[in-house]
Amino acid sequence: MSIVFLVRVVCAFLDQSMPYQHVIIAGVNKCGTTSAFRYLADHPEVCASSIKEIRFFVQEPYESSDSSHDEYLSYFSHCKNKRVLLEASPSYFSWGQEVANRIVRLIPNVRIIVILRNPVDRLYSYYRSAFVYDNYANALLSDVSFAEFVDIALKADQDNE
Repeated sequence: MSIVFLVRVVCAFLDQSMPYQHVIIAGVNKCGTTSAFRYLADHPEVCASSIKEIRFFVQEPYESSDSSHDEYLSYFSHCKNKRVLLEASPSYFSWGQEVANRIVRLIPNVRIIVILRNPVDRLYSYYRSAFVYDNYANALLSDVSFAEFVDIALKADQDNE
């Protein structure tokens, strides 16, 4: 997906009557949320949150109030005269309807971008990144093929049921 296309799609769905618009990127890990966040943040009308993954709406206990709205906006205190306030917290996706309701209660006109990826490609990307970024996984999996990794992941998933 090109960044120009992504920016056009986001801009097409903005509420033109609002002085600024909140846009949240959700999804699953290894699906491109960081890239989308960076590309959109480079647009001159977009201001990204001070940290990429705020995870504001998955904090427990969660309370929706005026003070929580102010707390949320504090992540955008550096944003002046920008049309879009952007956050990316992929973990929102896994929380489902509960977090969606929290978001909409606090930011009623929010636009949410959900990014998904082919599960096999995503698993392979996770497998490859484990060797690059995760020293613990690297030590454990140094001699594990992708096929063996899939078997380990399936067994772990069955054990968690």
